[in-house]
Amino acid sequence: MKFKSMSAPRRASDRDGDKTEPMTLGRMRYHGVRSVEATCDACGHEARILVDVLADDLPVADVALMLRCSACGSKNITTRPDQLEHKAVER
Repeated sequence: MKFKSMSAPRRASDRDGDKTEPMTLGRMRYHGVRSVEATCDACGHEARILVDVLADDLPVADVALMLRCSACGSKNITTRPDQLEHKAVER
């Protein structure tokens, strides 16, 4: 995955469709996770990206706005906290 410039933020919603406060990188780091999982919605390519250089107040979902798939070039990326890293921290 390659970084690109950021445009409009993405927002999460609950089961009822109401907007929720997004997980921020700072909150993610507070829980011991320093990287995000990025998945290309077009081709399924996956990558884990260390996000230490990004601001604490940046929502995890907004990291996707800076990415482009290195396999197919798509900008349609989904990001979430790295679950493998989270499980390692829990041990």
